[in-house]
Amino acid sequence: MEFGGEMNHHLREQLSQVLDEVQRKQQEVFAAQADLRERSGTAKSKNRMLSATVDADGQLSTLEFHDDRYRTMPRAELAAAIVDVVRQARTDMMSQIEDVLGSQLDDVNALRDRMYEGTSMGEFLEPLLKIQRENTERMRRSYRHG
Repeated sequence: MEFGGEMNHHLREQLSQVLDEVQRKQQEVFAAQADLRERSGTAKSKNRMLSATVDADGQLSTLEFHDDRYRTMPRAELAAAIVDVVRQARTDMMSQIEDVLGSQLDDVNALRDRMYEGTSMGEFLEPLLKIQRENTERMRRSYRHG
């Protein structure tokens, strides 16, 4: 009986520590999300003719022409310049997202792994956890490559 009581107490302590860590991580993720909502991605064209700004969702918020050269450009060239500068601004925003959330994703994955490590539930969930880790890595690669 003593052994079971000690084991039960130890498990409750571990669970309490994990839950505290989960709550702390959740607050950090909320703070990171709030930080990202305030950010924007910006880029200026190579020829410095125009710049674009996108919000945290990658939506164009500002397109600014810095001179009148666009008035004499062929339409296709102007369109390509706009698309390119918007793409660059989105890449900048995605890089910021990766910087802010990258470590959060690593921490959450490590915490999840610790929660289930060495348990029958961990063995049961391993295929799903593997898929989740792969999806996290796929999401990271898509952020890096726009």
